[in-house]
Amino acid sequence: AADDSILCVVSVTFKKYAHDAVLREYPIASDPLWNSESNFDWKNYIKDHHFEGLFGSVPAELRWMVTLIGDMHQPLHWLRENDYGRDIKVTFRGKEYTLLSFWEDFMPTQLPPPPTQVELDQQYSSRIQTWVNVAPGELFRSWAKEGSEQACYRIYAGLDLSNTSAPVVVTEEVFSRWRSLASELTSRAGQRVAFVLLDLLEHRRHKEAHSQGRGRTTRHTSHSTNLAKNAAIAAFLVPGLLFLFRWHDQNSGHAGAGFSLGRFGVGGGGEGAGASKKN
Repeated sequence: AADDSILCVVSVTFKKYAHDAVLREYPIASDPLWNSESNFDWKNYIKDHHFEGLFGSVPAELRWMVTLIGDMHQPLHWLRENDYGRDIKVTFRGKEYTLLSFWEDFMPTQLPPPPTQVELDQQYSSRIQTWVNVAPGELFRSWAKEGSEQACYRIYAGLDLSNTSAPVVVTEEVFSRWRSLASELTSRAGQRVAFVLLDLLEHRRHKEAHSQGRGRTTRHTSHSTNLAKNAAIAAFLVPGLLFLFRWHDQNSGHAGAGFSLGRFGVGGGGEGAGASKKN
């Protein structure tokens, strides 16, 4: 992906505000997104995209990250072909749109009522299980892949593009499928934003504890792994300490004995010498 793509900007922003110690606790990715230092430069990004005035503070950068996570769930943003849908004309109920404007302007006004809070909580509890043990970069990449597949198989697949000289008719059946997809993606986007922000909050707490010399476990902490590491360290450290303590005890014991014997004239000096002279 290009350095200024949605995927890279979200990933770089997350990493900027994450804590390295916590990042090391995520499972190792088989194909890490951050296998080398990114060439991403905030100043160039702002200049190239004319975002002057938009950034300049931590809240502004995090708000932009949240916006881009939302953009991840607009599938057309992942397919550059046909200028992200701008070059395709569609008609629905007698009105003409570009495919992009249909999804970005019209579709949001047609969404069904959102799920109940109970349903949303159940969805989140279920979905979070597939997110929590994935490294951030890999997680964002999987969301990007999901979006591009939806653009291909759930949006473009519903259109007859054999003749693009005339607007493509969006049938009621296709509209119904798109409407369900848009509703699903809206809920998923909100839940993923919440997950990412909560994860960053945990990074911040861990960083503060680390700066104060306090340990803090996270949901990524593997207690069995830590136990194995401590046992391995103890296997080398404890025998060495025992040997050192024994050696110190033996040597300090001899010195002490010599001093004590000297007090009674055995050592030939100290108070013993004075006592011999007195006698």
